[in-house]
Amino acid sequence: MAVKIKLTIGEEEGIAIMRNSPGEVAWSGNNDLIEDIEFRLSMGYGAAGHVFTPGGTTTALDLATVLVHQFGQEGVDVLEGVEILEAEEAEIAKIEEKGKS
Repeated sequence: MAVKIKLTIGEEEGIAIMRNSPGEVAWSGNNDLIEDIEFRLSMGYGAAGHVFTPGGTTTALDLATVLVHQFGQEGVDVLEGVEILEAEEAEIAKIEEKGKS
């Protein structure tokens, strides 16, 4: 199942699509907005336990987390794949609790 996350900034929209998680992110939508998103995401992301590298492999949870941190919750909408995000979040919680999955 794919994960699709819509990012809205003003009247512009971009949609991040991940066919698999972990996997690569493909973008569709306004080209100027997508360039801005990729530039801002490449500036670094320091939340504990999360890594985002544009053009590389990442998880859906890392993508969703970095979008919220960079652009705010109000502009981020998960269109598909909520259950994948929930499963990844549950896995992180297990690791934090037990030290392993």
